[in-house]
Amino acid sequence: MRNLPKKWLKWILQGLVLALILWGVRRTVLQAVEDLQGYSWQARYEWLALSGLLYLLGYLPAGWFWHRVLIRLGQRPPLLQTLRAYYIGHLGKYVPGKALVVVLRAGLLKGSGVEIAAASVGVFAETLTMMAVGSFLAALVIALQFSEHLWIVLVAIGLMILTGLPTLPPFFARLARLAGLGKIPEATLERLRYLDWTTLAGGWISIAAGWVCLAWSLWAVLRGLGVANLHPWSDLPVLLGCVTISVVAGFVSLVPGGLVIRELFLLELLTSSGVSEAQALVAATVARLVWLVAEVVLSGILYTMRPPTLREITTAEPPPSRS
Repeated sequence: MRNLPKKWLKWILQGLVLALILWGVRRTVLQAVEDLQGYSWQARYEWLALSGLLYLLGYLPAGWFWHRVLIRLGQRPPLLQTLRAYYIGHLGKYVPGKALVVVLRAGLLKGSGVEIAAASVGVFAETLTMMAVGSFLAALVIALQFSEHLWIVLVAIGLMILTGLPTLPPFFARLARLAGLGKIPEATLERLRYLDWTTLAGGWISIAAGWVCLAWSLWAVLRGLGVANLHPWSDLPVLLGCVTISVVAGFVSLVPGGLVIRELFLLELLTSSGVSEAQALVAATVARLVWLVAEVVLSGILYTMRPPTLREITTAEPPPSRS
């Protein structure tokens, strides 16, 4: 009986989190459906399914990088459990403020013995690195492919500085201390020295490959809507510029799911690439729906896979000792 109030509190909190996620997802879907009204369009669903798979694959390197950061912070979560928490946590971005992303990921790893503070610090390191790589690619590609859009180039450079500087080893530890306001345990702060240039370089290389998959995911949406004038290889820089600047700008805006912000940049760059304005608007909206459905479906599958059923073949190595 003593544990009853605590259990009830746990259920209430879980119910509130679920309600927030459902509200955010519903809001995004309704907005997307409203945006599609008034446009005549047909979809080939095999291409949209491919887009969803490429989208999920595109985030896999970032999930791996988060796992790597946790290891460097002295944690030893199984890789599969880390990826489970990572993908389910994506649903938190549809709730205003996006703080629910941190809550979901840290909470789902708590049962694996991962410190909440370490998981939270790892989320910020992974997310900012993901956005820094994206904004760097956006600045590079847009400067070469869309030089007439000088304002977008300047936005991309600004986003690269905003998201990239905090991830650099000389700055990250100091910023973590300031952001933690004394709430992060000193032991966790001391482990931040293990997030060195080698760790960061591995994240940049792997996450860059993930952005390529996200660019192909956008291409698959376009193919699914009958837009065939863009090629997945020869037009990869165009696709990469479109997806990187739209996703990063949507993230920095703090608007749930980057609503409207993503569409603004996609519409601007797709129309500059020979896609009609109507096709670009429909593609941007359908891409949002496809990516949302992919996240919801995968999260539902992973949530039913309780941690005891997820086995790790190898044991994660502890961070190296330093004299």
